[in-house]
Amino acid sequence: MQPTPLAIVREDGKVEELGAWHPKERLLELFVPGFPFLGPGKHTLESDLPWLLYDMSPSGFMGAQFARRFPELQLPENTKHWSAPHCLRAISMRGEDLTGNVLVGESRSQFERLLESTRAGEQTQLDVTALIEQLLTSTSAGSSSVGGERPKVILHAFTGSAFLEAIVKYTPPLSTPVGRRWRNLLVMEALVGQCLVASGYRHALGGAGVLGDHERSTLSSPRFDRTPAGGRIGAATLSWLAASRGEAERSGPEVLKSLHRDGLIDQASVTTAELVHEFSRAIGNTDAHLGNYGLVFDAVGTATLAPIYDVSPMVFAPRHDELPDAWVKPRSTPIRPDVVPLVESLVRLARASTDVDPDFLDRWLRYVGA
Repeated sequence: MQPTPLAIVREDGKVEELGAWHPKERLLELFVPGFPFLGPGKHTLESDLPWLLYDMSPSGFMGAQFARRFPELQLPENTKHWSAPHCLRAISMRGEDLTGNVLVGESRSQFERLLESTRAGEQTQLDVTALIEQLLTSTSAGSSSVGGERPKVILHAFTGSAFLEAIVKYTPPLSTPVGRRWRNLLVMEALVGQCLVASGYRHALGGAGVLGDHERSTLSSPRFDRTPAGGRIGAATLSWLAASRGEAERSGPEVLKSLHRDGLIDQASVTTAELVHEFSRAIGNTDAHLGNYGLVFDAVGTATLAPIYDVSPMVFAPRHDELPDAWVKPRSTPIRPDVVPLVESLVRLARASTDVDPDFLDRWLRYVGA
C-alpha cells in the first residue's frame, strides 16, 4: 500500500509538504512542524489512522451530505459506519474543504482549484443575505465543519480584497412550531456569542447574527480555521483526540485538564473551558459534547482553546420533531458564583431582543430562575 502524502496550508495561503501517512506500517512521517503535538520525524501509531485525520472526516449532517454529493466515493451515508479506509478515501479524494489546515492526498490539488474558483467569483460588494438564500436552494452544500448535527451549509466568497468563509446554520420552515423553535435557539446562540465576547471571551460568532426571516432563519458564523488571505489555521474538536487518549467519556474540561497535565495545552484554556462549561449548563445547554469543544493550533502544532461555539439552551430543542416543553423542569442546581454575571448578562440581552419570541423567552427565564 502506497503512502498517502500530507500537505499543510499556512495562514498566508501557501501550501507546504507536511509529510506522509504509511497505512500498512501505521507510520506517520512528518517533514516540517505543524501537525498537532508532534514534531518532524517518524511516529509509529497504534490506530488505523492518526486521530487528526479521523477528526477531519465529515460527520453528522455534513457527513451524510458529503456521501450524497460524492457517490463515486461509495461512502455510507451514516458516518458511524465509516471505517478507516472510508475516512482516508473521503479526506484524500475530496478533502479540500474540511476542518483545519491539513490536506491529504489528492485534496491538495482540489484545494488549489477551490481557491481559484472562489477568487473567480470576485465582487465589489458582498450581499451575504442574498448568498445565503442562494445556498439554501442549492444542492451543492456538503462540506465539513467543526462539530454539529444541525443542517448547515458552507459559504465561500471573495470580496475583492479578502476571502470570507462561514458556516451557515438554517432552520426548518418557520410556518411550523419546530421551525420557530429552532429560530429561537439560533437567536439565543447569537446572543450567547454577544454575551461571551462582551465579557472578554473568544467566540466563533464574532459579530454575526441571525439573517433572513422569511421561510427560514439562518445564523452565519465566520470560520475560525480560515484566514482572509485564503489561508488556514489548524483546528480540531476534542472527539477523536479524547478517544485516542482513552478519555472519550470525559467532559470537555476534563479532557483539557488531562492535556494540561501532559504539557499539551495552557492553563488559561482549561480555566476558560471550565467557566464556559458551567455557564453552558446554567442556561440549559444539554449538548456540550466533545465535538462542541475545539482546539486551534499554531504553525508548530501547539494547541490553545478554540473560540467557543454551539452554545444555546438545547434543553428546549425539538426531539423527534416534537417540542419537549412538557418535560423541561426549572434548574434545580445552584449556579456557580463566578458564572452568575454571565447568566445575568444573557438574561438582559434576551429580554432586550426583539428576535426572541415572548413565549420562548418566558419558558427559558423560568428554567434559569430569572
